[in-house]
Amino acid sequence: MTTLFGTALLSISLLAGGLSAQVHGPGYGRPYREPLFDRVQGDLSRAMEHAYARERVSRAQRELGKFQAERASGRFGGHQFHKAVNALDSVVRSNGIDPRDRDVLARDLQNLRGFGAANRY
Repeated sequence: MTTLFGTALLSISLLAGGLSAQVHGPGYGRPYREPLFDRVQGDLSRAMEHAYARERVSRAQRELGKFQAERASGRFGGHQFHKAVNALDSVVRSNGIDPRDRDVLARDLQNLRGFGAANRY
């Protein structure tokens, strides 16, 4: 009887934990992370190593980080999203970055714009 009670209690606990994760979404209890944004931030960091236009790259990192923070807090963030996209576009158009980094960031920019369109930003 004790084993049956213990098994039932464990099952209920696991079910409640699973439901809590579904209600709160992925990343509940830790910063909201999305692979696209992590990849763009990583690509910007790599570009920073070879860039002459470091201020532009730094601004793009900041703006994208602000958008991520707004999104994580549940705010719409449309204005901040456009600021991040414009900052990244400025980096891509800059002559002060390595051409290989420019190509990677141009793909990131295209992916961000696709994300914006899909999420109505």
